[in-house]
Amino acid sequence: MPFVSLRGGERSERVEDLCRRLRRLGFELEVRDEFDDEVAEAIVAFQRRRGLPETGVVDLVTWRAVVEAGFRIGDRLLYLKRPALRGDDVAWLQGKLGSLGFDPGRVDGIFGPRTRSALMEFQANMGLPADGMCGAATIEELRRVDLHHGAHVHGVIERLSRADRHSRFSDVAVVVAAEAALEGVADLVAARVRRRGGRSVVLVSDVQSELARTINDVAPDVFVHLGYSLGGRYVAYYSGYNYVSPVGRQLAEVVSQTAGAVRGLVERGMSIPILRETRAPGVSIAFSNPHEWWMLAPDLSDIIVTSVEAVVCRARPTGNHRD
Repeated sequence: MPFVSLRGGERSERVEDLCRRLRRLGFELEVRDEFDDEVAEAIVAFQRRRGLPETGVVDLVTWRAVVEAGFRIGDRLLYLKRPALRGDDVAWLQGKLGSLGFDPGRVDGIFGPRTRSALMEFQANMGLPADGMCGAATIEELRRVDLHHGAHVHGVIERLSRADRHSRFSDVAVVVAAEAALEGVADLVAARVRRRGGRSVVLVSDVQSELARTINDVAPDVFVHLGYSLGGRYVAYYSGYNYVSPVGRQLAEVVSQTAGAVRGLVERGMSIPILRETRAPGVSIAFSNPHEWWMLAPDLSDIIVTSVEAVVCRARPTGNHRD
């Protein structure tokens, strides 16, 4: 059964459940069955905290985030399964492993194969059964050897990987992912990539998680997502659970600094599915409607490609930007 969004004016037991969950997360909110202005304000604050579009509406992405935020380390056994376990407890585990030098991938709160491999490596190093399951004994050992959160190893690897791999744009593979109505804009950006000598693939879907899965199968060096947002214009990079994608943030900075003064693009860290679930570094660029995209597409396409080349190949982009 498809999820039906919760929004202002609704009265139901689902609203009561939402209020209880928000209270457990520290929001001073009385439990009620009506989705009133106070509930909407709490949802906007939650969405802001979690790097989600601040709509005040509980769509499927926001609901899942509320549920995931309720998990604390030790609440359940963590292990690899399908669908993957998600939650703040998984993010805690990934953060600890990464700060100790065991690479679980980015801290995204999703228990995938890389998290399992990093966990097994940690367990073997600590003399624990290397079963890839995080229970009480593993949690105790993680807390015992806590190094007070040094630099997360995956962020270091992401930066070094970019620095070592490419000196020419012809070596770079770029995925341009877009919502269905923006397929023509995506084709234009991809054509500019190829004109510069790079390799490009266009992927189209209105479901960000579907795009993320396909991008992961393609395994590009970088991706650019084109979409819409009711929350204003932005160029976003992955930021969540005290982790930031360093290459994604640098790409967002260059796009924003090159185009922002003219185009009104605001650089921001977010945890929307396309950024959270995609393993390659990248950015999501959003405007409020198709008209804005088509008006700006020719100039913005050049800015996007120039920015990708600048970040991935360490070239110098044209336009106003910081070195």
